[in-house]
Amino acid sequence: MASFGVDVALIRNISIKVNDARDRCSAVSAAIRNMKPLLIDNADLKKYPKLKKLLNNREIGSVYVLPIIVENNVEGVFALCSSKQSVFTSEACAILEEMTEDLAFGIQSLRIRHSHEEAQKTIRRLAFFDSVTKLPNHVKMENVLNGALSSSESTHVQSALLIIGINRFRDINTTLGFDAGNHVLSQIAARLKKSVSNNEKLFRVRGDEFAVFIEGATAEIAGEKASEIQKMLASQFNMEGFSLSMFASIGIVLIPDHGESVDKLLPHADVALQHAKQTGKPYEFYTPSLDSDTEYYLKLASKLYRAIECDQLELYYQPKISMVSGKVCGFEALARWFPPNERMIPPDTFIGLAEKTGMITPISYWVIESALRQSCLWRQSNINLPIAINLSARNLHDARLLDYIKERSVAWELKAGMLEVEITENAIMEDRNVAFAILSGIRDLGIPIYIDDFGSGQSSLQILGELPISALKIDKSFVIGMMENNANAIVRAAINLAKEMGLGVVAEGIENEMVWTQLMELDCDYGQGYYMGKPMSAGEVVTWLGTSRFGNVS
Repeated sequence: MASFGVDVALIRNISIKVNDARDRCSAVSAAIRNMKPLLIDNADLKKYPKLKKLLNNREIGSVYVLPIIVENNVEGVFALCSSKQSVFTSEACAILEEMTEDLAFGIQSLRIRHSHEEAQKTIRRLAFFDSVTKLPNHVKMENVLNGALSSSESTHVQSALLIIGINRFRDINTTLGFDAGNHVLSQIAARLKKSVSNNEKLFRVRGDEFAVFIEGATAEIAGEKASEIQKMLASQFNMEGFSLSMFASIGIVLIPDHGESVDKLLPHADVALQHAKQTGKPYEFYTPSLDSDTEYYLKLASKLYRAIECDQLELYYQPKISMVSGKVCGFEALARWFPPNERMIPPDTFIGLAEKTGMITPISYWVIESALRQSCLWRQSNINLPIAINLSARNLHDARLLDYIKERSVAWELKAGMLEVEITENAIMEDRNVAFAILSGIRDLGIPIYIDDFGSGQSSLQILGELPISALKIDKSFVIGMMENNANAIVRAAINLAKEMGLGVVAEGIENEMVWTQLMELDCDYGQGYYMGKPMSAGEVVTWLGTSRFGNVS
């Protein structure tokens, strides 16, 4: 690094091999190996013949080599050579050793300063940027929003903020692990980056949420952007050899209309996002009326949690009728919620809420247990009819589901075919590979599988042919409209399709005898609807079996 008294080329040409056995006679390598200063004087010079060679055979009287030690590592040497003998007195050695220590301290200080500078850069990066997607984070977003709010006072320019929530992203982390989840987040971020223009800024806000800020945006522009993002995210993502379909909900606030501060804007954006998730809308603009809806759903979620804990739910059973025999051939179990001293909460309301809050998993486990218990009780009363339960898309990502069904089936001594599973097309389409694996496992347990609400979802004929299913259930919207519009042709086509594929077919929503008769003429296998029997409690089932013309099971 530095030299004095000899030419620089000489110093640069010195080659030291500390760990080379052939270089054991080098004074410098000895000082480095021992990590101690080495004083060579008079007769000791004979032990280090390489010194003269290193210094082009110059006359040497004394040598003092001091290792520069930084944090217990030798980082270099400070070597002094003199043609005079005994030139390095004890006083001189002490001064040189102190100087070497100062040099080492200076090197360490420079390194510490450098590491502090790097740490400060890292801290600044972590403070404003997300480590997974490398996008600006919520702190950066809040700074941008503050700037937009300040400038809007003078420029009167309106902007928009879109909060994008990835639906059921938690299932990816649960099923595939957090590394896989981070990989998917990175892919989502890459797609979103391609969609933003110069007047737009992209952020990762938290968890599975991203945000897009659009400067100078009207409500129309914000809505168009939300639709564009929806389409872009709907394309499948490749993940470890299989494909994932991602769906997003988006909440939108306009700046400054929906809040004069960041503390107002962000909660309003979150309210709009949650409302979009609850209603199934692709995006939702904030309006003050949404606040009251949010409060209602929060209270309802709390009550539902307590209802699950206190076993306040009840299973009702709707009969499924064979159109060949005209007699009951099974029941569909349907969850009902009667809060104490209140009216019944509609199933669509609390089941949808359970899906969004994650409470659908404990509810599904309760349904499985309750249905198996009831099947056992009926069997003891000589009622040998299968019970069908409904599973959700979230259940298909539950690694414990198969083991739980198997364990409880054994505990209740379930006979093959006495438990059936119904699942919608859309639940399967959310992640076909995972759905196929879980449904195949359920079928292998001897449990028939029905595709529920067939015709209202997104499945293809190819996918239907690959599924391990036993029957299709035609969506009631088509059955109800059979006598009024061209739904008759749709139902006929669905029945023919099922027959061609070797599947049974169930028509839901049979409300009168005319529809029943027409379905019989179309060669439908089974039917459900209020015409034959409404959902009823387990006690009412026993009465219905003895009194209804459809209920004679003898």
